[in-house]
Amino acid sequence: MIENIFSDEVKILSKYINKCFTYYSDTAYNNYYIISDNNPLAAYLAPALMQNSEEGSVIVVEDFDNLTVNKEYCEANAPGIVYVSLDSFKNMKKTDNSVYLLLNDSNLHDEKWFNILDICEDKAKNSTNTKIIVGTILPELREIPNGIKQFAEREYNYYYETQVSDKTAAESFYIALEKKCRKIVKNGFTKLNIFRYDNLLDSNYATTPNFDFDKIVKDAFASSKVEINKADFCKNYSFIHTKDAACALIKAIFSARDGHIYNITMHNVTLADLKLQIHKSFPDKLSLSINSDAVDKNEIKSYCLSCLKATKATFYSKKFMFNSEEALYRVICNASNNNYDVQTKLECYQGKLQRLKDIEIDILAEIDRICKKHDIKWFLAGGSLLGAIREGKSIEWDDDLDIGFLREDFEKFQKIAPKELDKKYYYSSPWTDDNCHYYIDKIRLKDSYFSTAYSNHFELEDGVFVDLIVYDQTSSNRLLEKFQIKFICAMVRILNIRWYNIPRKAYRYKLTKIALPFLRLIPWKVLHKLFDIAATMFSKKKNAEYLLDSTGQHIRYGRFPKYYLEELTEAELDGLKCPIPVHYAEYLSFFYGENYFPKPSISSQVGAHQFARLDLGEFVFEDKKPGDFRAVDIKGELFEAEID
Repeated sequence: MIENIFSDEVKILSKYINKCFTYYSDTAYNNYYIISDNNPLAAYLAPALMQNSEEGSVIVVEDFDNLTVNKEYCEANAPGIVYVSLDSFKNMKKTDNSVYLLLNDSNLHDEKWFNILDICEDKAKNSTNTKIIVGTILPELREIPNGIKQFAEREYNYYYETQVSDKTAAESFYIALEKKCRKIVKNGFTKLNIFRYDNLLDSNYATTPNFDFDKIVKDAFASSKVEINKADFCKNYSFIHTKDAACALIKAIFSARDGHIYNITMHNVTLADLKLQIHKSFPDKLSLSINSDAVDKNEIKSYCLSCLKATKATFYSKKFMFNSEEALYRVICNASNNNYDVQTKLECYQGKLQRLKDIEIDILAEIDRICKKHDIKWFLAGGSLLGAIREGKSIEWDDDLDIGFLREDFEKFQKIAPKELDKKYYYSSPWTDDNCHYYIDKIRLKDSYFSTAYSNHFELEDGVFVDLIVYDQTSSNRLLEKFQIKFICAMVRILNIRWYNIPRKAYRYKLTKIALPFLRLIPWKVLHKLFDIAATMFSKKKNAEYLLDSTGQHIRYGRFPKYYLEELTEAELDGLKCPIPVHYAEYLSFFYGENYFPKPSISSQVGAHQFARLDLGEFVFEDKKPGDFRAVDIKGELFEAEID
């Protein structure tokens, strides 16, 4: 369980590194030397960097007994890391285009770091395009006096260098470390940065200088109780998840200003906030006791760093970083030995995900009824097929169903279904709804809304749906196949631009701004007809050997053998017997890779849609009576006709 959470976090970091390496390709470094004592950043950076670098380009210098690098994990998931001694590192002749990552914990105050800085300075001065980054966990922060809530970079220095007379060994060590770094910059090597961390939390390392979160969690589960008192409301701390700290560090390698110090932190919380999050994560296992009088604001003490400078330097990427609840939940799961519950990531469904799945299975049963009556072949496709094969049910975090047809069967279904569907469903396509311009047909539930950030931009019937994916024949000739793919993709882009009707950054803003006035002159039926021509250009080809996912999300994967989908068998999906391809293994391997069967990482277990509106109306409960509520009017709720 611990390894699963940790490996997921490394994968997220690896994706972020890949983005940075791509964006900063002109200034990329060839080698990354990691020297660490007990700083947990190394455990993340070594494997994540290796997954994006050539073999041998990540070098871990082993000279500390408590080096925090998970060798077993690295060898299994990121082989190619080189491990050397400090003497070997010192004697390396050529270290051009390199970054030296010196990751230390001030609380260990190991004097060896001053010698390491000397070595790195000497090597950097005699190499081209090198950078030194010192990432240090600060000593336990003292209470900030005079009502100040956060210390910025120089404020921290002023206080600890001039106002604190009884310095601890850790504080003296850190002040000396900074002094050493300033001397290196003054001596002429300016490509050096210090990144300060106060409290780092992650799946492997939950003990921090200012509060022992690991102990707080374990004490709560040992007593089955979370106890909060007045003192817990009176102490403010800052913290950051270690994965997020590593993300910031990677971005800083390329964009930090030479010779600058940055406070790297994200969240400000009280001990009461931390304890409340423990209870919120497991309310079924822990009782809650709060014993506190009112807190005078003068009683509140702060132990926080300011991250304003780092934030404005855009070291933080919201897409790849955890909010405080997610960060704490991951640590709580590890410290309490509880499995990560993916349902915590699915709160956007407001508790309606299972009801949504039930409705989709009802739609699927209606599709199956019509197809059996008219001898039309269909089959589970995409993630729906994967769920049926993996567990006999829809994927736990999936919010829609995909079914597939070969073109001939789809055209039969397209003609018959609008007439045959139960009155509570409707066939949604450009040919049945003038307001709909999706290139994928859908069977929808009337009087409901399943609106995404995209679809909510339009006024159309936008109910809960099942996607109808069509697999079209393509040529055996690679050039003709590529032409068909480009033709289809071009029409998809044109349809999306025309429908949205304003330039979008994702679609090359300047080009779409020029093209839109001309696209508006083309009738919708012409555009949809052109898409159909692109998809079916080889539909008459006899003895075709290959297919394309022409209306799905995987067209860029290219062609695959037709025999994958020609023979069908059955499997269960949420209690319904459904047709599936006999050669499902080949199909799934093609679209999801050979290792398709295991569940993906935790970060990937999220719904496919970003909701703008999820409203099941009269279908929100299972005991709905037919026709006992108003029908939807897409102009707005107040336009709905009253029931007599």
